[in-house]
Amino acid sequence: MGAAPAAAQAPAPALPILEAGVFGGGALLPDYPAAGQSHARGVVLPWLIYRGELFRSDDRGLRGRLWRSRDLGSTLNANGAVGSRSRDNRAREGLPDLDWLGEIGPSLRWVAWRSAPGTTRLTLETPVRAVFSTDFSSVKYRGYVFAPELALERSGLGLPRSRARIGLGPVFASGGLMDYWYRVEERYSRPGRPAYDAAGGYLGLRLQFSYRVPLTERISGLGRRADRER
Repeated sequence: MGAAPAAAQAPAPALPILEAGVFGGGALLPDYPAAGQSHARGVVLPWLIYRGELFRSDDRGLRGRLWRSRDLGSTLNANGAVGSRSRDNRAREGLPDLDWLGEIGPSLRWVAWRSAPGTTRLTLETPVRAVFSTDFSSVKYRGYVFAPELALERSGLGLPRSRARIGLGPVFASGGLMDYWYRVEERYSRPGRPAYDAAGGYLGLRLQFSYRVPLTERISGLGRRADRER
C-alpha cells in the first residue's frame, strides 16, 4: 500500500491592493546636507500602500511602473525633504530659508540576485530625479540628483510577513541644487562667511533602513532611518 501524499503547502495569503492609515514619527535631522546643526522634527502624515500594476506606494516611496521583466524594470519615483529656517542655524543666519523639496524622475531597477526560497534579494536602483522647492505659494526648479543605491531586501525576518530593507549608495547633485544649499551671494557675506559659489558633483553617502511588520490584520508598524553625509 503506497504512502499517502504529503499535504500541499498552503499558499501565501493574498495581500490587499490598498491599505491606508496614519504615519507618525520624529527624528533629529540636519538642517540641510552636511549641516553643522540639527533639529528635532516630527511629522504626522497619511500612510498609503497601493499595490497596483502601474502605480505603487509603499516603504520604498511613490513610484509608477513604466515597464518590467522578471529582474529588470523602469519606474517613475518620487522623494522629498523638509525645509528649515535660516534663523535657527548659525551658519545660515541672514540667508533665505530653505523650503520643502520634492523630487521626481525615472529609475532603472535590477534584481541582481535572489535566494532560492525568494525571501531575500539584492537590487540595484539608478534614479535620476528633478528637484523642486516650494513655500506652498510657488514652485521653483532647483536642479537634479543622481542617487544609485544597492539594497538588500528580506521578507519574514524575525516575524512572519515582515519586510526589512537596507540600502546604501552615493548621491550626486547638479550645480543648481548645490547652490541652493551652499551658495553665499556677496550681499550675504560676512566675516567668517565669504561669498561662495558651489559646484555640482558628489553630495554624500545615503544609508536607508526600513522594517515593516503587521501588528494585527489591520495595523502594521514601520521603522525607518535615513542618513546623508557630505
